[in-house]
Amino acid sequence: LAALATAVRLVEATDAGAVLPTLCEEILADFEADWAMALRLEPVQAVVEVGATPTAAWVAAFVLGSRHLDNGGTDGCPDDVAWADLAAAGLAVAVGRKGRPFRWRERRQLASLARIADRRLAD
Repeated sequence: LAALATAVRLVEATDAGAVLPTLCEEILADFEADWAMALRLEPVQAVVEVGATPTAAWVAAFVLGSRHLDNGGTDGCPDDVAWADLAAAGLAVAVGRKGRPFRWRERRQLASLARIADRRLAD
């Protein structure tokens, strides 16, 4: 139900400038995470940071490095970090938590929320 409520908040965001902060704040709560970041990958730039994030350079390297892996970019990656593309906006969102791996369902949920946010940014 939390994902549905987050989707509603993304759709109801008053303008495009509110979409990424809403996304990062909501996924932090939804996934009981320690940090969330929306970032531009080229050139590397954090757009929104919530919580005790790693550096934007680390997150970008993680996302870019895991894209080529099998199984949707999860095999061989730390399981306490999840990410999704916002392809139309040229961004990515990443979320991390210590001590609890992200499950496949959570990764799909993150990807779906990122797609909604990406679409809102295009409006």
